[in-house]
Amino acid sequence: MQKPVFKVDVVTSSHGDGYGGDYTTLDDVIPKSLSAACPHCGVYSSMKLDAVVERSSWEFDFVCSCPHCEETVFAKAKYHDEYFYGAEVDFEEREEVTSIFPFAQNVTLDENIPSLYRNDFEEAQLILPLSPKASAILSRRILQNVLREEYRIKHNSLAKEIDEFIGLSDIPSYLSEAVDAIRNVGNFAAHPSKDVNTGEIANVEPGEAGWLIEVLEALFDFTFVQPKRLEKRKKKLNNKLETLDKPQMKG
Repeated sequence: MQKPVFKVDVVTSSHGDGYGGDYTTLDDVIPKSLSAACPHCGVYSSMKLDAVVERSSWEFDFVCSCPHCEETVFAKAKYHDEYFYGAEVDFEEREEVTSIFPFAQNVTLDENIPSLYRNDFEEAQLILPLSPKASAILSRRILQNVLREEYRIKHNSLAKEIDEFIGLSDIPSYLSEAVDAIRNVGNFAAHPSKDVNTGEIANVEPGEAGWLIEVLEALFDFTFVQPKRLEKRKKKLNNKLETLDKPQMKG
C-alpha cells in the first residue's frame, strides 16, 4: 500500500552572517501536489487541488477531487521546517500528510453483517491509506471477534483460534487458506507475544493490510451473507413445493 505523498516548492534565501560566513533561511513553502489512495474508489493518484488554505506556519488544509471518480476528498498536510537554518540545508522528505477525510467508504457492506464488526471494518478501511499498521491491527481484532462470537472458538492466542477454525469440516479451502496466511502478516509468526495480543503487530509489508481487508470480506460473505441467501432460497422453494402439494425440504 502506497503512502500519501505531499510535495512542495520551497523558497529559500542566502545571507551573510557578518563574519565571512553564509547561512540559508526558508522563506516560503508552496504546495505543489498531493497523491493518495482515494477513500471513495481506492485508486492511487495525484489529487486535483481545488482549494488550499494555510492555517498556520506551513500547515495546509486541502479540498481535493479524485481524477478517477471525481469525488471530493479533504486532506491536511504540513511541511516540517525544523533545522532549516544553516549553510547547507537538506529540504527533501519533510512533507507529511497528516489526515484524509472521505465522504464514502471503499466497500458497501451487506446489511446482514452485524454492526459489531461493521464499524471496526469501516474504520480499518478508512485508516488504511494513512496507517497500514493500524488498519492491520483492527482487521486482526475483527477476525478474532468473529471466531469467538460466531464460531465459539476461544483460546489464549489468535494462532490457536485460527488452527481450530481452519480445521472445521465445512470451511471452504479458499477461506481456510486465506485465514491461515494471516499468521504471517506483520511478521506475526516470528513474534510470539503478538500471538496473544492482537493489538501488537510488527510493521506490515506493502499490500498486506489491504489483503487483510479482502480476507475479512470473504469471511463476512461466508459467515453472514451466504446463509441468509440460502435461507431465502430455501423458503422460496418450500413455498413452491407447498403449492404443488409436495413434502417440504428437510432441515
